[in-house]
Amino acid sequence: MISDPGVSKPSSVRPRAKSLTNSVQESDCQDDSVPGRMEDFSVDVGSSRMESEDQVPGRRPGDENASEEADEKETELPVYRVLESKLINVRMGEDSNPCDITGICAIPGGALVIVDFENCRLKLLDKMFKMVSSLELPQYPRSVCAFGDKEVAVVVSGGEKQEVHFINVQHDKLAKRSVLALSNQCCTLAFDGQNLYIGSVNSVYVYSKSGRFEKELIQSEEYIINCVSVHKDCSFLCVTDLYNDCLYVFDKKNGSLLSKCDHADIIMPTWVSIVRSNTAFVCGKKGHLVVQLDITKSEVVNTIASEKEGVSHPNCLCFDDTTQRLAIGQWSDNILILKLGL
Repeated sequence: MISDPGVSKPSSVRPRAKSLTNSVQESDCQDDSVPGRMEDFSVDVGSSRMESEDQVPGRRPGDENASEEADEKETELPVYRVLESKLINVRMGEDSNPCDITGICAIPGGALVIVDFENCRLKLLDKMFKMVSSLELPQYPRSVCAFGDKEVAVVVSGGEKQEVHFINVQHDKLAKRSVLALSNQCCTLAFDGQNLYIGSVNSVYVYSKSGRFEKELIQSEEYIINCVSVHKDCSFLCVTDLYNDCLYVFDKKNGSLLSKCDHADIIMPTWVSIVRSNTAFVCGKKGHLVVQLDITKSEVVNTIASEKEGVSHPNCLCFDDTTQRLAIGQWSDNILILKLGL
């Protein structure tokens, strides 16, 4: 059984980075894909003015209705359903314990990287779900997220060791690149292409791509964080509160609370995966359910899968928009793969 990362309260010290320790040859770090090499940039927003219908060349009376209909279609909520499902065994001969998959992420090409908490391993599955590589990690790995096209970041939290490990994923191999040491407990992380968000029981901290501490974005004793989820195209982040059966939505820039969802179907929510601006998937460990959430209304609109489809003590989710596959990591030797459609 996974050790709950939120049992103990965090210290008052922010989890600033102690060091960023390279664990590979210097030549390996010359790759342009290494995070932190991108220069800071700003976005210039041009001014605009409102024009009347008569002032816009080519616009005819009634065109505004077509525009409104297009906007409505763009924001229309897609309702997903399961087309196919399969269970994939991820236990290895070297594993001494039953698997407990607490993190899962997709990388370009359809491959999956999974975290096996009980066996302290990172495992790589190719697009056909064949195990092609594994990497031993310190106690205990808890969460993983994509960190570029060829790299993932993994939270390791056990005893005094609180770290983020950056792992290179190339040519069907996993290789440790660097380690970011933290000063406080960490249990989850997410990356939106610009910043790394690290969850630490009652707080969410923001780090730059190069590992520089930026700020404490969220802090409250009212909830205990189990998962943080972001999307590169969304201005908000989602947080699951395992112990209060809630999901919270926060502004990604200033940390203000935007909404709260405590639907009856969300029991012990272990994970949330943001699909688009109005849609997310949430799994409940106690209810053995995966549901689709309307983020804008904080409502459950559909049950994606249950025990009937093979859901059992789900820990984590990953939706690959390219393949339309939803991968579910569980307290089990099997992960569940769902092919979704509309």
